[in-house]
Amino acid sequence: MADDMGESVGAAMGLIARVSEAIALGEASFELGPITREAGRLLAFESPWYVDETVGRVVSEVLGLGPIQKWFDDPRVTDVLVNAPDEVWIDRGDGLELTETRFGSRQEIATMVERCLAPLGLRLDRTRPMVDARLPDGSRLHAVLPPASVGSPLVAVRRFSQRVSSLEGLIAEGSATREQVDLLIEAVRSREAIV
Repeated sequence: MADDMGESVGAAMGLIARVSEAIALGEASFELGPITREAGRLLAFESPWYVDETVGRVVSEVLGLGPIQKWFDDPRVTDVLVNAPDEVWIDRGDGLELTETRFGSRQEIATMVERCLAPLGLRLDRTRPMVDARLPDGSRLHAVLPPASVGSPLVAVRRFSQRVSSLEGLIAEGSATREQVDLLIEAVRSREAIV
């Protein structure tokens, strides 16, 4: 089993380089569908035993947040914190919990952050070891590199809820009182300006 996992990881790492090269040469678009198809095509030819388990990993490495992408696919996760390659925490609204998610190295963490920042025109390096950024989905990313951080790059990503609550839901969650909701309803009915 360990040998199978090693082959799968090796297939993914080599494939990431080849998919990146296909994008650079204009043979694949820098979008989810074309990257998924290209990764599947290359894997089916080179390592057909690992297509299903490896394509998602390759796509998240090329487009997404690498090993932590799976936490962004979970709508319950609001925060992801990376303190070291082997220390990734998440918050699902009930407090922080340590995950089994691992990065291969400190450099892999830095590369993931650089990949996220590049389309935004931002950079993170030894001369600018801290960055705050808003990702395309509205999430906030904060990252710190050594020497400003001790030992490993630190990353914190705060996701904002995608769900829209009803007025009754706001009351139930404690975000608004009944009086505030009634005032808002009356203001809308009266067509008053609301700031």
